[in-house]
Amino acid sequence: QLGVKKAQRTYPRDECYRRARAYFKHQAEETPLPLQIGPLTVIKFGKIDHERTAFHTANSLWPIGYTSTWKDPETHVLYESIILDG
Repeated sequence: QLGVKKAQRTYPRDECYRRARAYFKHQAEETPLPLQIGPLTVIKFGKIDHERTAFHTANSLWPIGYTSTWKDPETHVLYESIILDG
């Protein structure tokens, strides 16, 4: 049917944490770091803390310790992003 979106399933917080942790663990094991994705380089995946709501929403995760760099292709300026605990 056109224009009808399927309802998304919601999960309890602990289940979301378990799934995200398994996903990131798998990524860390299968993907050698640093990981180059175009001008973005992922240095560290970081660690998910499901008990601290400041580091996640229903749609986003901000793993503590996540570190990346991005080099602007026009100016060649290197930007570093780090999610700090605090």
